Formats: sequence, C-alpha cells, structure tokens
Amino acid sequence: MTTSQLYDVFLKCNGVSTDTRSLSKGNLFFSLKGDNFDGNQYALKAIEKGARYAVIDDERINNPNFIKVKKCFKFITRTS
Repeated sequence: MTTSQLYDVFLKCNGVSTDTRSLSKGNLFFSLKGDNFDGNQYALKAIEKGARYAVIDDERINNPNFIKVKKCFKFITRTS
C-alpha cells in the first residue's frame, strides 16, 4: 500500500488511534511496537471496539479490515 492509498483510507475514518483504550468508533488504528508491547496483538481488539481499519506489520494475522505494511512505525513516519 502506498502513502497515497493509506491517505484515502484515512479520509474514510474519523480519527487515528494507537491505543485501544482510547480508541473511538470509526478510527484508523496503527499497531505500533515498543520494547514491551506489540500493537499487532491489539489489532483485532481495535476492530472489535469499532476501528474501521487496523494498520499492521505482522504477516501471520489476517482480517479483511487489516491493512498490512512492512513496518508500521516506519510507514507512518515517512517524510517523502
């Protein structure tokens, strides 16, 4: 998926979230990773709580509302 295509998806959503605890229905969820967490593990929960789509970088999980990218954090911080 290109940045332009992701922007088109973003326009269909009412906001962005990286935390299922504060997610609003219709959000675009980004599954970020850190030293002590993997947001991919929360992608399905985000969809269940009402996220329209979840951007993930784990090839092993599938859902029609998941958008797969190579590296989620790198993808959203790209400047060019």
